[in-house]
Amino acid sequence: VHGLLQCAIFYKIHVVKENMRKRLIDGFLADNALGVYITACACGLEREARKAARRLRKREGLSVDSEDWSQVSALSYLRLLRYLRGG
Repeated sequence: VHGLLQCAIFYKIHVVKENMRKRLIDGFLADNALGVYITACACGLEREARKAARRLRKREGLSVDSEDWSQVSALSYLRLLRYLRGG
């Protein structure tokens, strides 16, 4: 999903982009909120990143071992940590 979404954004293929945004939330948020957050941040999808952050806040703990963090800016990572800590 991540690669296809990036291509759709880059080439301005709006139909694919909207379809992938929906699939990202509907298909992956429940089981992989961290992956959704990382993908959303890397692709500039603020609304989807917020939804994923809200989902992560309901859970205990946050995995920092994911290789996917390399695709996210330090600012996005710090914003998530601040949000999860209630700040």
